[in-house]
Amino acid sequence: MSRRAEASRRKVVVAFDCATDATAVALLEPNLDGSGWSAVASVRDELGARHGGGVLLPLIQRLLERAGLGQENVGALVVGTGPGTFTGVRIAVSTGRALALALACPVFGVGTLDAIAAQAIVEMGTVAPYAEGAAVVPLVDARRRQVFAATYARSATGWKAGEIFAAEPGEVVSRVRGGWEGARVLCTGAEVLVDKCRVEDAGATLPRVFDAAYLVLGQERLSGGGKLQADLVKACRAAGGVSVASAPAGQWGSPESVTPIYVRPPDADIHITKMKDPWSGT
Repeated sequence: MSRRAEASRRKVVVAFDCATDATAVALLEPNLDGSGWSAVASVRDELGARHGGGVLLPLIQRLLERAGLGQENVGALVVGTGPGTFTGVRIAVSTGRALALALACPVFGVGTLDAIAAQAIVEMGTVAPYAEGAAVVPLVDARRRQVFAATYARSATGWKAGEIFAAEPGEVVSRVRGGWEGARVLCTGAEVLVDKCRVEDAGATLPRVFDAAYLVLGQERLSGGGKLQADLVKACRAAGGVSVASAPAGQWGSPESVTPIYVRPPDADIHITKMKDPWSGT
């Protein structure tokens, strides 16, 4: 087999997210020894939060070219589905669906909070050993002086996520402890957000710059994350790959299965409601 033909058979996963303060993209491929995944390349564009529609596709293309790869090397897509900025979530989901159809590859949705939690869980034992045994609470900017958050706690099947909620950063720890008395809490996410959490003696903070690679890395540690890992390996290694046509519409791996997590209506809807009924308490 020629070197060119061999290179065309190399398959990678393209993972991306636009829900946070940046457009983040990563390329990953399964390790040959079956030990997990390696990040081929990773990049963030801080302008993406406001101009994601014009940033995301060129960023993906540039990252592929930097790794010496092309569209034919894309084995699967993983999309951050939020919550976060409404526009960013919408851009990521719509781009993921369209690319899956154009490239005839499977696409999978992973919650942005799941990715931030996975990053903290993977790093927790080394960079934050003081947080062992704590509940992990990832944060994403929700605007309106609030954050989106969820509690991740150890279970027999891996770290299990609680219900997503919106709250002021200073109220997050007390809210988590209110539903789980005596819990230690590790708040993680962008430094500007976690610094506003009142952890005091109830826990700790782990500020982190979000890396889109964790839409894949560490997902096996979350409850139910093993299926994603297995299907991604299959998409990258199976003879001929796994075509998008093999996943019926709406089922796991199909474009229709990737749905946004908004949590609450976008600000535009609220403004329209106020204009229609300025006396409402909305």
